[in-house]
Amino acid sequence: LAVVWACNFAGQLSERFGLAALELAQATGRVLDVSWDRYSVKHVEGGNALKQYRHFSAIVEPQFVFASTEAVVVLKPPGWEVCDQNTDRQVAVWLSAMKAWSSPISLDRSQQYGFIHRLDVPNSGLILAAKSYTAYFHMQVQLAAGKVVRDYVILSHGWVARSLQEVRASVYWRLDEQTEAG
Repeated sequence: LAVVWACNFAGQLSERFGLAALELAQATGRVLDVSWDRYSVKHVEGGNALKQYRHFSAIVEPQFVFASTEAVVVLKPPGWEVCDQNTDRQVAVWLSAMKAWSSPISLDRSQQYGFIHRLDVPNSGLILAAKSYTAYFHMQVQLAAGKVVRDYVILSHGWVARSLQEVRASVYWRLDEQTEAG
């Protein structure tokens, strides 16, 4: 995936290489989908998921927005983390408690419990999660190849010119500043 991303970033990702990477990723996913019982994944880290879910029932909770045979889309509220175990409110634990899908990837930390991407804890937004390893690797190749389009809406403090309707800018980050991601 890193090579696909690097080639795409450099503007050198050929269609042939992208398709080959996609085929390899899907083949890897199919192998994991049929052989998952060899893994000793028993639960999402964080203890009893249902108990944790009930503990946070007074807080705004994640919500299902869309589900298909391949993926689910969840609206993550502010203050919740996707799956990195840095806060008590984990979307992965909530999904496990809600029995969103019965799939080994939803319990596999090494593949981020099937989540395709994350959002910082203070932010809210849509999170995409795969229901199988095959779908996960397929979507990861698409993400690395720059085939996934993301739109962001921001709340800004201060005055903005009334004529400003849209901001089109690349996201920039500084390596010397750490943020609370999740």
